[in-house]
Amino acid sequence: MANEKPTNQKNTAKPNIKGFIEGFIEEYCEYKESISDPGVEYGYLSHYPKRKPPEPTGRPYSLVKEKDVDFININTWATFSEGHESAFQRLEENKKRRLAHDLQKYFLLKELDFEIKLLDLKYKITKRIFIEKPSFESKEKLFNTIQSLLATMNYSFRILDENLLGFGSSYHHKSTMKFDSRRLYEKDGTYPPYF
Repeated sequence: MANEKPTNQKNTAKPNIKGFIEGFIEEYCEYKESISDPGVEYGYLSHYPKRKPPEPTGRPYSLVKEKDVDFININTWATFSEGHESAFQRLEENKKRRLAHDLQKYFLLKELDFEIKLLDLKYKITKRIFIEKPSFESKEKLFNTIQSLLATMNYSFRILDENLLGFGSSYHHKSTMKFDSRRLYEKDGTYPPYF
């Protein structure tokens, strides 16, 4: 009937997650590049937080929506600098295993997915957000997730310092021992850009 009132049906239209993410990156992050991969629906490589020169760039991270899944993976990673690589190679095998064990315990405590490849001198941590939840399109939620993930990575550097350099040492005060996460940006074909 023409005068019939509309029913209270739920809006089943999917939110524009891609547009929301692009807007968030533009506002809060330093965009680097889109991720092109056959298995990726869309993805972005950027730095957080957004900074202006001469301030150093923020930490790198990626937001990746793979095909045929209903979640976004937020990733960040680190590779060893030459100084940390040298310190790691001098460790006894049991101390290398202890380092991996300490990292695993911490990432499990933070409820993160992780991939540790100490023989390749790199590791990655991942937080998954399901996009079907109505609360996903919240700047605060995405902001807090990225900030928490990067804080976890920063704390993992302290774990590495204690194992490689000794308790009380800090990579911030050793210019030759800094972690160089930018090494993964070099497009030498070795690693995909989001890990």
